[in-house]
Formats: sequence, structure tokens, C-alpha cells
Amino acid sequence: CEILSTPLFDPEVGLAGFLFIARDISDRIALENKAEQASAILEDAIESISEGFALYDKDDRLVICNENYKKIYPESADMMQPGSSFRDILAHGLANRQYDTGGLSEAEWLDERMSRHREADGTVIEQKLGDGTWLRISEKKTRSNGTAGIRSDITELKTAQNELIDAYANITILTDSLSCAISEVDLEGNCRFANEIAAKFLNSTVDDLIGTNYRKSLSAELQTQLEAPYGRAME
Repeated sequence: CEILSTPLFDPEVGLAGFLFIARDISDRIALENKAEQASAILEDAIESISEGFALYDKDDRLVICNENYKKIYPESADMMQPGSSFRDILAHGLANRQYDTGGLSEAEWLDERMSRHREADGTVIEQKLGDGTWLRISEKKTRSNGTAGIRSDITELKTAQNELIDAYANITILTDSLSCAISEVDLEGNCRFANEIAAKFLNSTVDDLIGTNYRKSLSAELQTQLEAPYGRAME
């Protein structure tokens, strides 16, 4: 029950009494409790996410984010308060060298990132931080025209990809230095790898040969000669 009171004055005698108003606020309190419970459930839910999560409203101001989001961007963590704009948070981190701009000026990088953020169509963005960390970012619009975003650390994946690229480059250099044709063919007969000698042997280029049916590129005589060893390789 909520009670309101106010003094009543008579122009002649001054204070004449008091007015008391009592009203039942049980429903309001129940709604407020439900809202608090829903808020607590939401906070628990986003804190259980192993990735960084942030939600911005239709005016692009931060509504809520989890601790993982702040840990990913430590230079901007102090700015990550409800009501802070995405651009201000981004600019603060940029000023503190939190991001690798990839050769772009700070203004160019900020404009490009804001453009992708405004689209928020679910397209995956890969972002490199100043400390070498790589993030995979996915942002989508909410029904109220806000923006929800997930950040995942993919540094190990990017490192593995770069190592694979380097290894492939080394293999290519090695096989191209040999004077024999070397190729790799999958079970369907499609070429997956070929050195320059193998490509020249078929009057082709390595790029044109990859993905084509290698055996069909051979003459009928060579196909017949290779049928037996190909069959043994398939056993």
C-alpha cells in the first residue's frame, strides 16, 4: 500500500488539516519484481556465454554486455557503460591503439568499421587487434532495431591457417624445383595439387588444372597405361 499525504490550508485559519491518499500498488510491485527477475536472468544468460556479447539500442547506445566482451577490449572496458555510444567506445579503443588498422588511417578504419556495424546483417567480420589477437565478429539487428553482437577469439585458427599457407607454399617451391611431374588426385579423379611440370605436361597451368578431372586430361593411351597402377592405389 502506498500512502501520500499533503497539508490542507484555509485562507482564514491557516493549517486546516491533512489529506491522506492510500492506493494499492501490489500489481506495480509485482511487475517491478518480474522486471528485476527478467533482468537478472538476462545477465546470468549472457555471462554464461563463452564469447563476448554486447547489445546496443536503436540509438546505438550500449544496453548490456558481458565480462568477456570487456576482457576482449581491455583498453575500452572503462567506456563500456550503459548509455555509451558504439562509436565513442570504438574511437576510444582506436585512440589507445587497440586495433590493427591494416594500413588504413584511423579515420578510414573508423568509417569502414561503423559502416559494417550499421549494416549488421549477420555477415562475419574478422578483426585484428593491436596485440595480434584475431576476432570473428557477427552482428545482427534486433526486432527493436538495436544491434546484438558476438565476438569469438579465432587467433589459434588464424595461426593454423597461416602455418598451412606457409607449408603449402614451401611444398610448391620444393615440387616446382624438381624435374618430374607431381600431382595429387582425389577419389573422384579431380586434381587437388600439381606442380608446374605436371601442368606443362598437359599443356595447362596449375590454376587451370586444379579442380578438373586429371585423368580425363590425359590421352587415351596414358589413361590405359595408368589404369592398373590407379586401381592398385584405390585398393
